[in-house]
Amino acid sequence: MQAEHAKSPVVRTAFTLVELLVVIAIIAVLASMLLPSLTKAKESAMRTNCSSTMRQIDITIRAYADDYDGWVPAARWDRDGGWNPWYKFLATYAPTLYRRPDCGNNLTDAVPDCPARSRQEQGWIFTSGGGAVDQAQAYCGGYGITRYAGYSDPANVAPIVSPRRKFTQFEPNSSTIMLCDAYYFELHDTLWWYPDHSGWWNDRAAFRHLNGANLLYFDGHVDWTHRRVSTAAEWRPTS
Repeated sequence: MQAEHAKSPVVRTAFTLVELLVVIAIIAVLASMLLPSLTKAKESAMRTNCSSTMRQIDITIRAYADDYDGWVPAARWDRDGGWNPWYKFLATYAPTLYRRPDCGNNLTDAVPDCPARSRQEQGWIFTSGGGAVDQAQAYCGGYGITRYAGYSDPANVAPIVSPRRKFTQFEPNSSTIMLCDAYYFELHDTLWWYPDHSGWWNDRAAFRHLNGANLLYFDGHVDWTHRRVSTAAEWRPTS
């Protein structure tokens, strides 16, 4: 008697077209659900890194103040035709923090770079004078310090002067802004946030972090603010 042979099971070797389309659709739905969360997580990480950079800047500013009888490094203090922005006063305290490539790819003293700085900022922006400002310049692309720390520009047609000040002149220091995300190296209360290609905008605050900006206050704490117009009281010293 001949033994009966069991039937071999049917082995499927591939998805049908319908099944493949279903899998692709499921993946697309999952990706659309996860992408905003991943993007937000990336933005939050850059915001945290930016806060860390600001705290490092604060350490160097306080080291400078300790060495110079409590004076805050001036936003810009030109003498004898020299170009002396605040980061040059601080470069010796943290050389790696205050050095990056310039337009010619040479390392130079510069404003520390914000990790969230966009490609647009790294390109060219046009000014109301019809020219352009290269954001690879040492004074662009990171952070701006308050002009009330001290500002002197004797070469200007209408010389701008704000006297140099000490930490004790910025009270209450927990609500007075010292430095923030910015397109340019210095800021003051009348030039806060109108980034606009139609006019000068390189000295405005830069809202790089989820439509907001990080702020460093005179007491050393860092906070985030949504896009808004600041008040004069947030910048100005008491004396």
